[in-house]
Amino acid sequence: MEQGRATEERGTMSTSASIGSEATTPGRAPRLQRFTGKQRVKVVEAVSVGDSKVTITINALGVVDRIRRDGGAWIELDERSKVVAVHPFPADDNRARKVLAYPEDCEAPTTKGPAKNRKQRRDGVRAARDASTPLPTIVDFGSDHWSTFGYIEVRIVDHGGHPQREHMRCIDARRPFQAHGHDASDTPTRLKGEATLPNHDDWDCLDDLEREGLLTSLGTAVHPLYALTPRGEKVAAQLRQHKGRGGSFATFTPDVEGAAP
Repeated sequence: MEQGRATEERGTMSTSASIGSEATTPGRAPRLQRFTGKQRVKVVEAVSVGDSKVTITINALGVVDRIRRDGGAWIELDERSKVVAVHPFPADDNRARKVLAYPEDCEAPTTKGPAKNRKQRRDGVRAARDASTPLPTIVDFGSDHWSTFGYIEVRIVDHGGHPQREHMRCIDARRPFQAHGHDASDTPTRLKGEATLPNHDDWDCLDDLEREGLLTSLGTAVHPLYALTPRGEKVAAQLRQHKGRGGSFATFTPDVEGAAP
């Protein structure tokens, strides 16, 4: 954040984690090591319904809908699988296309057809960035994530959820619609402690906050709009209490268990 941003000195350590794939075997595409939010995947095998919890081959395309704490995820398939045993919800349920799968049973899609709509194009760009950039989690968030969260909470309460682009650190080359003449390419995001994350701006912070279940994105790349989730409301209350007691964004550590949905 440019407004309300903490004034502590920036650290000099950069994160170096990366996302890789398992070793491949002849004739098999590389399997995933972990999921990212809204990632497009090919589900080779999904978990069956019932107590046996075996995996069944379905070879279906879909998008990661919600990541579980055990590393698995609910995947919303493009079409409901004919293998009924992998679907925990009936065909007339609005969750009918969802299946449970784990990264080691999924691959990156081999086809690169055009996205169907604007949201899918945005999600595709985000997934491509996530595949080559370290993904900070809520325990890594530092002053920039929490000042951005504090800012968007005010915009949600007082301004209908619309952030003002002039208030956001923005890497102009990546976000021409949100550029405002103050390129943040040389301003990395500050994480917990002294770590920093290059090529990462306040819009990325919002993506990270959404991935961690604190925000819901309701808008588009041109007209962004956000809302707090129930978990986000709990963390926002914790942050306000922390700041009210004289704490800084850099020293805030949320009670994750207390904020569990």
